[in-house]
Amino acid sequence: MFLPIVHKFLMLCYNFGMERKNKLRKQKLKSYTKQLNSNNFDVDNELEIEENSCLIECNVGKPETIFSVFDTAKNRSISTDFNNYLMEQAEIIPMEYDITLKMHVQKDFSEAQENQVKTAIKNHFSFQITRDKLTSNKNNFFASMMYFVGFILLLCVPFINMIETTFPLTECFLIMIWFCVWEATDMTVLNNGQLKKNQINKLRLYNAKIVFERDFENK
Repeated sequence: MFLPIVHKFLMLCYNFGMERKNKLRKQKLKSYTKQLNSNNFDVDNELEIEENSCLIECNVGKPETIFSVFDTAKNRSISTDFNNYLMEQAEIIPMEYDITLKMHVQKDFSEAQENQVKTAIKNHFSFQITRDKLTSNKNNFFASMMYFVGFILLLCVPFINMIETTFPLTECFLIMIWFCVWEATDMTVLNNGQLKKNQINKLRLYNAKIVFERDFENK
């Protein structure tokens, strides 16, 4: 008699605790959702805009910070870290704004070094855009082949149905057709869509205005 009462009491305590946790969870979720929808996280509040051009501040210091260590000429490629930084910044800048790269460099930064940096950035993103175009063309070729294979398999399905066998040949062919169509669509729509977005951001950086601010002490 005593044990069922204790069990019921413990279940009531447990249910009360869970209801309280769920209520607090819902309140927190509502608070976070309201904060996310506020203007505090509006992208325009995070940008530094001058004359319809958005600034990307780059603490460079020495020119060696920018160049790829494998680029012997120091005018054809930039470092991976610098490339990733520029691409991350470009992604959050709305398309209606141009981009200006503001390079904070050492006070003894020469004009020749400025031209070297400008050339390296332009060459780098030019190569990147060309590579993305080649990748996109390759994706289109393989997608066409996958669509073709899927079409041939689809034509074979009526003949497969005429074969009497316990093995599910028709189902296997349908699965292969679905696989071909999915892979082709993934390459043409998803992969090439992302490549196109990256190409646009790389083109924006290729066309970006580059200015230099000599505010680093020489080391």
